[in-house]
Parts: sequence; structure tokens; C-alpha cells
Amino acid sequence: MTDEERVLIPHRAVAALAASMDAAAAAAAAAAGSDGGGATAATQLAPEAEAALSELVTKFVFDALAGAAAAARGRRGDSLTADDVAAHLAAAWRLRLPGAGGEIAGSTAAAGGETGGVVRPYRRPPPSDAHRARVAAAARAAAAADATARKERAAAAAAAAGRH
Repeated sequence: MTDEERVLIPHRAVAALAASMDAAAAAAAAAAGSDGGGATAATQLAPEAEAALSELVTKFVFDALAGAAAAARGRRGDSLTADDVAAHLAAAWRLRLPGAGGEIAGSTAAAGGETGGVVRPYRRPPPSDAHRARVAAAARAAAAADATARKERAAAAAAAAGRH
């Protein structure tokens, strides 16, 4: 497959994307009360920039498909699913796709549970008052032991100095 055959996004689409970004930036500048630097003409991308963006998109899509295929092979599947793509994008690019990749077939929702079958990130609960008290007591005990050890070392050093 040649590079020309692997282009997923035509140059017209890249130019349209740049124009939409220019319009969005102009709208944001107008909302902020700025004239956007006085530029009213549409943004023109250099041919090299268009080619670079097109190549970047192409590489991203092929990487996502290759990773999704590896995920499908890992689950011993014979077809790609949205969950395969979502799993690869989450692992490799830290991209979360809403509505895909978070639902588990055998989750508590399938058994009538209340989590809705969505895997949520683990969030550590705040420490309890009893835990904070234990940590503080351990810190006090360590400080007392350190002070006792320092006194013993000072006494041993003084005794050693007195012997000479």
C-alpha cells in the first residue's frame, strides 16, 4: 500500500478543519471583547502543514486499529468491537470514549446491581479519624524513641570523653 493510498483525510478536510478552528478562535475572541489581533482572513495552512496533519491522522488511525486488533486477539475474538478500540485508546493515549469501553457484561448491573455496569476509577476514601489517631500515635512514639536514642548517644559520647 502506497502512502497516497493510506491517506485517510483529504487535504480539503484539513483545510476545512483549519477554517473551523479559525472561526472558533474568532468567536472566542469576540466573546472576550478582543478583535482577535485584527486578522479577519481565514487561516491558510501551508501545504507542508496540511501534509503533516494528514500523515498524523493516518498514523493515529492505523495505530488505533492495530492496537484494537491486538486487544481483540487478546480476548480471542474474531472481530473488532468498540470496546477493543476504547481499551487501546485508553491504555495508549489516555483517551476515554464516552459510551464505549466502560461496560462489563457480567457486572453488577447485569445481576441487578446499582453501579450501572460502568467501570469507574478507584478513588481512595479519606482516612478515618481512628486511622489519623493511630498515625499520630506512631509518629509520637517514633519521635520519643528518636529523642531517647539521641540522649543515650550523648551520654555514651560524654562517658567516652571522660575516660580519655
